[in-house]
Amino acid sequence: MKSQRERFRQRNEELELQNEQHQAQMQLLQGEIQHLKQDNLNLYEKIRFLQSCGTSSRGSSDVHVPVETKYKSSYEQRLDPFSTFNQSERQRKYAQLSVFEKIILSLVRFMASNKTARLGVFCYAAFLHALVFAVVYSMALTDVCKQEVHGHLPEEPHG
Repeated sequence: MKSQRERFRQRNEELELQNEQHQAQMQLLQGEIQHLKQDNLNLYEKIRFLQSCGTSSRGSSDVHVPVETKYKSSYEQRLDPFSTFNQSERQRKYAQLSVFEKIILSLVRFMASNKTARLGVFCYAAFLHALVFAVVYSMALTDVCKQEVHGHLPEEPHG
């Protein structure tokens, strides 16, 4: 029993060591990925510069490399500090909302972005207005009819 427990302990230590090595390797690779992405953005910036210099002397060249399109949005977002600030402010404001407010915001965004939902809300509002109008009109007619039956209509005030 002791030997089996000792083997498991030793195996556990080996696996923990391997796990630590894998974690360190993963962190190293993630850092390298970030560095490569930054290098790619810098290269894309140089490509854009060279294209702008080349188009003034040779006319426009619309040759697009697939890699260029991948980094175009990242490059343009990096250049525009206002959009980055705007995005971070939106995220900060959204995080401050309560759960109820987040649900309402999601519903409003859904209704604003979906044509069928907008039509449904319009029809619902039109139906409610028509229903209120019909009820008020019905009550007014009923009140007038009751007063006619009893023989006394309200007199108009003399001004």
